[in-house]
Amino acid sequence: MNRVRRRGRVRKRVRIGAPDASLTAVSGVAAIGEFVEKLDVVGRLDREIGPIKTRERGATAGQVLVALAQCQLLGGDALAALDRQRQDVAAGVLSAVPVLASSTAAGLARRFGPAQLAGLEGAVADLTGAAVGLLPASRQAVLAAAVTVDLDSTDVEVYGSKKQGVAYSYAGQRAGRPHLGTWAEAGLTLAAELLAGNEDVRPRAAGLLRRVLAGIPEYIRAQAAARDRLRVRADAGYFTADLGDRGGDGGV
Repeated sequence: MNRVRRRGRVRKRVRIGAPDASLTAVSGVAAIGEFVEKLDVVGRLDREIGPIKTRERGATAGQVLVALAQCQLLGGDALAALDRQRQDVAAGVLSAVPVLASSTAAGLARRFGPAQLAGLEGAVADLTGAAVGLLPASRQAVLAAAVTVDLDSTDVEVYGSKKQGVAYSYAGQRAGRPHLGTWAEAGLTLAAELLAGNEDVRPRAAGLLRRVLAGIPEYIRAQAAARDRLRVRADAGYFTADLGDRGGDGGV
C-alpha cells in the first residue's frame, strides 16, 4: 500500500495481491461432504457398481460420480469446471472426494457401460432407502400417504457433428433426449436414460416405470398401494398397452 496526494488530500492506494487460499466462495461443499460421509455415498456406489479399472489406485466409481455431482452443485456446467474447482484449495480440503481433473473424469466416465449404469440405479435405490429411514416418522408417513411416479423427457440441443448418441429431433435440432423417472413427492429421480433426439420414449416407458418403483422403499410403496394412492403421471403421448399393463401389475 502506498499514498497518493491529490489536491491537498492524501488517498490510500491498495494493491490487491493473490487470493487467500484458506478462503472459498463455495463453503457449501462442507455440507455436501457431511451428507456423503453420513450416508456412506461413495461406499454404497462402489459396492453396487463394482470396479471400473484393474488397478486399485486412483478414483473409484463412487468417487467419480460424487465428484461430478459435487461439481454441478457448486455451479459447474461442463467438465472444464472441474479444472477451475481444483484451483480452489480450501474447497478441495473440505471436499469428501478428490477433485478430479477434467481429462481424468472424462476417461473414467467412458468406463461406465450398461452393467455399471444398472449398478448405479441399484445404489440410488439403496441410498434412497437409507435416507428415508433417517427421516422422522411423521415425514415418512407423509411420503407413504401417496406415491406418484412422474415419467418425462426433454430434448437438449447439442452442437458439433462428432457427438455420439444424438440425432435430429422433430424440431430439426441435433439433440439428446434425457428420459427420467421421478418419485414426485420426494423430488428424487430414481431412474434415467439418455436417448437420441429421434428415439421414441414409449417403448421404454414401462421398463422405466418398473425401475422407478424398484427404487422406492418397499414399505413406502406398500402403504401407498394399500390406500390406492400409488399413481403414475405422464403426458398422453406416453400411453401404451405395455405401460398400462405394467402399471396394473405394480398396483398403480
